[in-house]
Amino acid sequence: MKDEVVSRMLELVIAIQQIPAPTFEEGERAEFLRGRFLAEGLQDVTLDGAGNVLAYLPGADQRRFPLVVSAHLDTVFSHETKLRLTRDEKRIHGPGIGDNSMGVGALFGLVWRLRERGLQLPGDLWLVA
Repeated sequence: MKDEVVSRMLELVIAIQQIPAPTFEEGERAEFLRGRFLAEGLQDVTLDGAGNVLAYLPGADQRRFPLVVSAHLDTVFSHETKLRLTRDEKRIHGPGIGDNSMGVGALFGLVWRLRERGLQLPGDLWLVA
């Protein structure tokens, strides 16, 4: 049985991986994610002065402590690195796919899974990349 949230997340992970993001040069990837957070209807989508992208999914009670889930945007690969992927039925291989395109994609997977199940956390869920 195919899990639609996982399939959707993997496609996003691949799109993220294809955007070069060497350390201190994550701007293009950050803008991509800012647009995706906005498209998801998340609240207070912000790109701060340090290049972090922040957004939140409202919880049931704004007075409750928020939960923060984060993933780093950068990779150890230079702009010159070819971001070629190989993919089969069980694996995806490529520079930066696991570190940390998967972590960033999982931020969206979390939102999608919560929505799919009709769940709302007690406090806000802050996503930070």
